[in-house]
Amino acid sequence: MSNFRGISDPRDYGSKNPGATNVFRSGDRLAGLLTFMGDFAKGYFSVVLASSGSKILLNYQSSFTAITVFVSIAVVLGHIYPIFYGFKGGKGVATTFGVLLATSFALGGLASLIWVATFLLTRVSGFAAISTAFTLPIISFFVIKMEYHQEFWLAYGMICVLSTLLLFRHSTNILALKKRFKKKNDN
Repeated sequence: MSNFRGISDPRDYGSKNPGATNVFRSGDRLAGLLTFMGDFAKGYFSVVLASSGSKILLNYQSSFTAITVFVSIAVVLGHIYPIFYGFKGGKGVATTFGVLLATSFALGGLASLIWVATFLLTRVSGFAAISTAFTLPIISFFVIKMEYHQEFWLAYGMICVLSTLLLFRHSTNILALKKRFKKKNDN
């Protein structure tokens, strides 16, 4: 997107990753929005295709299968560790939101609401992502239990793995926030 919009490579500034938040840092909001939409669509359509394919091609009764879980985790891992960028990709938030919305509209909506509310309060994208990742297993426990009775543990396990990936990928943000909080309390 950066080449298309004529802006600097996002791997040269900010967090040095090609994710949507870092592209927003370039000052080109359209590039950031298009990057977010592309990352989101990657997660969303991967899960929709895996779910539909499982149901149609393999004649599964449920659209949520082990194949869906594998594809969901693989698409987020592929975003975080892309082969084409030397395994240095984005932090996976937009792609995870795409996966969540394709898995459950309610879960995707609640996760987005948590992210937006936290961002509006703090103006820190990383903190919003961390807050969402921490609360995701809690809210998903109830949402997934209502929507996927028989596949509960499969779906819930996937959400916990995705949440853990987000927290791991945001570990530098967690340390920076901890340092900022400690410095603020020391003053």
